[in-house]
Amino acid sequence: MNEYFVERLNAGDYDELLHFMNTVYNIPSGKSFESELPKMWRRTDEAMGKHIAIRIDGKIAATVGIYPLPIIIAGQKVLFSTVGNVGTLPEFRNLGLMKTLMNAAMKELETIGADASRLGGERQRYNRYGYETAGMSFRYRLTKKNIISYYDGTISGERLPRTALRFRSVKRNDTETLKTLQALQQQGLMYMLRGNETDFFDTACSWGMQLWEAIDEAGNIVGYLSASADAATIGEQYALTPGLLYSMLLSWLELHKTDELHLLTSPHDTALNQHLNKLCEECKIEPSSNFKIIHWDKVVDALLKLKCSLAKLPKGSLNVGIKGYGTLHLEGDCCVRTDCKEDLMLDQLTATRFLFGPQSPEQYLEIPEPVRGYCSALLPLPLGWNNQERV
Repeated sequence: MNEYFVERLNAGDYDELLHFMNTVYNIPSGKSFESELPKMWRRTDEAMGKHIAIRIDGKIAATVGIYPLPIIIAGQKVLFSTVGNVGTLPEFRNLGLMKTLMNAAMKELETIGADASRLGGERQRYNRYGYETAGMSFRYRLTKKNIISYYDGTISGERLPRTALRFRSVKRNDTETLKTLQALQQQGLMYMLRGNETDFFDTACSWGMQLWEAIDEAGNIVGYLSASADAATIGEQYALTPGLLYSMLLSWLELHKTDELHLLTSPHDTALNQHLNKLCEECKIEPSSNFKIIHWDKVVDALLKLKCSLAKLPKGSLNVGIKGYGTLHLEGDCCVRTDCKEDLMLDQLTATRFLFGPQSPEQYLEIPEPVRGYCSALLPLPLGWNNQERV
């Protein structure tokens, strides 16, 4: 079996890597990785150094990217890291290149101190590296008919008054506006630290989205959204309050010549979800991504605190044994490692779905009767992922 040398790329590899990614992913004419993921494509050693590669005959044959993504969860900083842009040129497939690169990427996650990692792709393909489909995203479809029914009284319950909002396109050099919008993005219970205003803009505009600020009658910025060119898909949405955010979405749909609006929310967006579930045509629950948990106690502790800030939980405790890691003790809003006997022992893939969903825990396994009620109330923990932060 051939031994392949894994190298780290640098700024000088920019053009070759860009051509490689556009070729491997068969990007259609008029689009490019450069425009779809602007935060990733910087001609610097720092940006290109997040990629490792194998060369054959002097050219890049396969690559993997490792992108650290610090996230604040209920006030705690947790380091996630996406492993993405995994690719091999067709003529070099079935040589074991990707196995070599993925093993190197797993070691790098340890080196950078990642607490957890995520990636997209086929479930079983990445199960072998410790990734499992988990988390929850709520996919809503809001139609103009829904809005008519909302305002004409067909839908019962309290209604927010129409809000006179206007929208203005935000540009990359609108520094002061971007500072205001970034502050809105960072007011939530769970958010990613995106860096400076340029990084924030590039993330919001990834995947072909355009950034718009929402302005009230007094000329104040009250929210923002990133939207597709046809205005029908929302990449992300933030506002000063959940009520304003809801009104902003209604205003956006009323202003544009599209019959419906599509958007994703996360489990911690409870106030917005309560509004949307009363009105939207449909809501689909789906896994957020594939996740690999590395420091289980730290990740579970942060998400447990997030859960407790969203709902009052019954008294109780749970000891979850995780093969190859140890036992976690969950009680109140804290999770710590313990030497106590476990209530149930799980492999790491099952533990990922058991703790983080998207389904309730009894859908995965038989839970011992003494902790069954506590598990049903506690789990799944509210792990979600903003689609704009995919890499």
